[in-house]
Amino acid sequence: ASLASGGAPAASVPPDPPAPELPRAPVPDEPGPNEGIALAFRVQESGARLQRRFNSTDTIGGVEAWLFASGGIDFSQRVLTTAFPRKRLTDRGATLGECGVGDKMALSVESGR
Repeated sequence: ASLASGGAPAASVPPDPPAPELPRAPVPDEPGPNEGIALAFRVQESGARLQRRFNSTDTIGGVEAWLFASGGIDFSQRVLTTAFPRKRLTDRGATLGECGVGDKMALSVESGR
């Protein structure tokens, strides 16, 4: 690792301002097309729909981080829910598998944490 010509280390570049309310969990890598579980998300307030594949070992916090990164959805005042049986997914450390979330399920993003 050498310095670029000019002698200034990369660390001297001012960082971008932080994003507001960025979820703490990292965005999980997406599994391949024949791997993991396919999930659909519906945002109640806007009617927006998003889809993506996750691993059953990904956490609720990781899913929230992806929804924030891809749709700007802030979970400080929102919660993920399953439709049937209706269940609020509030434990950000729990995995999708532990929460009973399976392939081709639809989850809602609702107001009220």
